Amino acid sequence: MIIEYIVRIELHHAGAEDYTKLHIEMHKCGFSTTIKGKNGTYKLPHGEYFIKTALDIEQARAIASKAVTQAGKDGKILISECVNMAWSGLEKI
Repeated sequence: MIIEYIVRIELHHAGAEDYTKLHIEMHKCGFSTTIKGKNGTYKLPHGEYFIKTALDIEQARAIASKAVTQAGKDGKILISECVNMAWSGLEKI
């Protein structure tokens, strides 16, 4: 079964370069900083990621955690399964 997750990551004691490293590591693991809607593709808020995967929530969290470690930082991770989503104010790309 394919599941969609939104992941929020806040790195401890991090600057812009650290988040750039995190974005690279998250992308390597299949996470995206964009989300697709009916009217196009939108940029997620800073530190948020999207993934559509067959992984369960614990597996997806573990991969996100590994990406944080690979980026050389510690951080807070919150992952939520998406059942229904709505947004406003996101930048359309």
